[in-house]
Amino acid sequence: MADVEHITVAVPNELAASIKGAVADGDYLSPDAIVSEALLDWTAKRAGQHQELAKLKRELQVGLDQLAQGQTGPLMVGQIIQRGREILADRSTST
Repeated sequence: MADVEHITVAVPNELAASIKGAVADGDYLSPDAIVSEALLDWTAKRAGQHQELAKLKRELQVGLDQLAQGQTGPLMVGQIIQRGREILADRSTST
């Protein structure tokens, strides 16, 4: 078995009831299994967010480099604003 560390986590009553219900229904062996799965999902989602941010930073840098060299192209402000709103909406629903 992998090394483990025991921590205490407080959750709202409704969430605690959902966890207990999932264990009672046999969907999970224990509350630990539910929390572990949730944390793995969160870790994967967070890694994806970091990759998306790195991609956006690279694209921004390319644009800044092109601008510094006098290369200009069409500025798609509407698309940039829309994409920013999508990213913010995704983040707000995940917290």
